[in-house]
Amino acid sequence: MQLTKEILFPAMKELTECLGICTFMLQHIDVKTEILNDEKFDLLFSVEAVNNQVLAGVPFREAYRAVGAQIADRTFLPPRSLHHTHEGSIGNLCNDDIREMMATVVAEFKFEGHKKVLKLVLEDS
Repeated sequence: MQLTKEILFPAMKELTECLGICTFMLQHIDVKTEILNDEKFDLLFSVEAVNNQVLAGVPFREAYRAVGAQIADRTFLPPRSLHHTHEGSIGNLCNDDIREMMATVVAEFKFEGHKKVLKLVLEDS
């Protein structure tokens, strides 16, 4: 235990400081909901444009080259409507599932056992 204290305690202190910074930052975050409507972000939608063509039956390589050519000659018009269905994507974040899983984890976690171990470690220091 003595050998690991020199490593663990500074690491715990640094982690606590990082969490404090994160807490402060998240309390002051300002979400700009319409930011992607700015034309400077148009190229973010290039993958979506390629995917739309592929879903319409165009071979990927052909779709990739076509969108690339549109970008090169500045005629690319980004598809603004997104329809993502996979878990974790825009429009399907699965927040309710995550909340439920977190509640289960918290309910099943044995905090008392860990508190006893932490107390023993801190008393030993």
